[in-house]
Amino acid sequence: MEKILEIKSLVKNFGDHQVLRDISFQVEKGEVICIIGSSGSGKSTLLRCINFLEQPTSGEILYHGKNAETEWKRTVYHSKVGMVFQSFNLFGNMNALENCVLGQMQVLKINRPDAEKKALHYLEKVGMAAYRGARPAQLSGGQKQRVAIARAFMKNAPIVILDEATSALDNKSEAVVQQAIDNLMKDRTVLVIAHRLSTVKNADKIFVINNGQIVEQGNHDELIALNGEYAALYNMQFKTKHQHEG
Repeated sequence: MEKILEIKSLVKNFGDHQVLRDISFQVEKGEVICIIGSSGSGKSTLLRCINFLEQPTSGEILYHGKNAETEWKRTVYHSKVGMVFQSFNLFGNMNALENCVLGQMQVLKINRPDAEKKALHYLEKVGMAAYRGARPAQLSGGQKQRVAIARAFMKNAPIVILDEATSALDNKSEAVVQQAIDNLMKDRTVLVIAHRLSTVKNADKIFVINNGQIVEQGNHDELIALNGEYAALYNMQFKTKHQHEG
């Protein structure tokens, strides 16, 4: 397989507080990487550093073997990475279609007719084409998130980062949004902070982060066999899920 991304000795400090401590891992093209850990463990900070929404204190991020910041230049690297946040980040004064079209025209310099055609294609994929003229205030949380997902995948970026993209939604909305994500994840390299059992189970690699460090890594079966933090977390979630269903 082809290595698409490499994180080398990544450290992030906020003042005197060290949030990420010497994080290193590799991502192969087409892999789904799942990052889990308790609240405050450093998961979101890690993904924000990978996309340079936070400046790493030290360490290196390589995209196809070249330094993402110096050899690729940030603007080029940013075009290779799409990101979906927990908090939608839609422009309130624009409808769903315009929210998707804007970046295509301004950043990628695509003309309006082509940008609109592309936007409608992706809005259709997430079941939101009928709401193309609706502004965010007219949409539910799940609908807003589906527009945000369409916008992120429209970049056609080789890497997509999902920062707890469904955690703020109710169960019904979450299932619909997750289906939209699953439809679009094919043939992409995906890094996801996830809490859904199915997403975690199906990941190619799982990284368990605790106190800013990767403490366990492997696929689901390997980590269950390890019987460590992942196994405890998984078993607890699984038990809770069955209690809710029961």
